[in-house]
Amino acid sequence: MAHALLVSGDKTLRLTAKEHSRAIVASSPAVPSTRTQVIRPSDVCASKRGEQNWCRDVRLVCWSDNTQGEQLLIGETVTPSGNWSSVPPHRHQDFVDGDEGPLEVP
Repeated sequence: MAHALLVSGDKTLRLTAKEHSRAIVASSPAVPSTRTQVIRPSDVCASKRGEQNWCRDVRLVCWSDNTQGEQLLIGETVTPSGNWSSVPPHRHQDFVDGDEGPLEVP
């Protein structure tokens, strides 16, 4: 599992990788006083969902249960090969205009 960093909107952040890394930057409106918080793999709320060939692992990385993030929700679903996790089956790796609904609700 990955690490995450929740940073208040009134802060400036500079990341420097010491080795090959992957980073994702996500944002949402927030109260400026949100404290900076490191989210370690042990802080991630993980659970099994579904049963039989609908079974999958759900990891709530940045959620109201484990962070001060008020509006930013980041989760990951890991579905074993051959299993389904949603109806209709879909993925969110890439935005395909016209095929995927908006990821943000006004």
